Amino acid sequence: MILTKRSFPIPSDSPRVPVVGLADFNPHGYEILEVYRRGSANSVHAGGCYSGIDLCWLGLRRSHIDALALDPTMAIPLSTRDRKILDRLLREQPQFAPEHIPELLRMWEGKFEIQSLFSMGYLFLSESYLPTCLLRGDYLTCGRNRSRVSM
Repeated sequence: MILTKRSFPIPSDSPRVPVVGLADFNPHGYEILEVYRRGSANSVHAGGCYSGIDLCWLGLRRSHIDALALDPTMAIPLSTRDRKILDRLLREQPQFAPEHIPELLRMWEGKFEIQSLFSMGYLFLSESYLPTCLLRGDYLTCGRNRSRVSM
């Protein structure tokens, strides 16, 4: 697993282990995951070796936010830019698995940053959230495989 705030290339010839992405629950966070999965215009300069990863969406997802009963006041309203990105993502829905659509639709309600998990305790992310999701296989696939169980 690679946790990154900025772009970090992942070669597409990596060993066949599950690759999961963790991003903020907002349109831009999802868009970053899509760049890793599908590549970007810039990946052409690298010979396309950074696209086509079978990336699974670990989180942060709205189903997790609901299951963890995070305080709804932590939701941040979508900016105009967020709304444009989300609208475009939903128009391009054939590009991703149908299981992603309900999660994306819930983004209209507001965005949550990964830091919102710190309200559960400073070590909750590393000692509970990530291990639980990984051990349960609680992530959504990109459409090449079946989706996993959710929290």
